[in-house]
Amino acid sequence: MVTAGVTGRIECRTRKDGSLLWARELWSGHGGTRLDYGYSSSPLAYRDTVIVPCGGRGGKSMLALRTHDGSVTWSPAGPPERILVADAD
Repeated sequence: MVTAGVTGRIECRTRKDGSLLWARELWSGHGGTRLDYGYSSSPLAYRDTVIVPCGGRGGKSMLALRTHDGSVTWSPAGPPERILVADAD
């Protein structure tokens, strides 16, 4: 189970008893943008990764973390800061 808190902390916990497997700080650890109202995005689980918007510059606007250890498995390779997910046309 992966959770995201208002302070920009991402945690992965076991389903069995909720013990902490790993945690990552998006703002201090990955250069994310600190907003006045806090972090308010939900992590997206996909296979063995969790995708989170980080808001950082220089290729850190989005991160994909491995669910088993929290290591970064993907981030955009710099500008542009926008990612096109789907084209409706």
